[in-house]
Amino acid sequence: MVMLPIINTFTNDTPLDIRVRTNMNYDAMLPIRSEVCGYSQLGAGPAGQSNKTAWAAATPYTLTYSVARYTNSAVISVTFSPAVLSAAL
Repeated sequence: MVMLPIINTFTNDTPLDIRVRTNMNYDAMLPIRSEVCGYSQLGAGPAGQSNKTAWAAATPYTLTYSVARYTNSAVISVTFSPAVLSAAL
């Protein structure tokens, strides 16, 4: 899951949050509080986004969420088109 604020200006230095569901016994799919809903953070970022312009009104965005699986690991990445953030997470 990707958690991100839909606002005009980012108020957090690392606005995107990638999480994995760790408690399959919890009924709710959307977390209100991550520790209750059983989601753990995999990563947050990119750093340095506080007070930067975020989403523009009436502009369509595309979220690309990709996972590359390797023998002993996986790489998860999130990108937006057109670019919203100054760096990729």
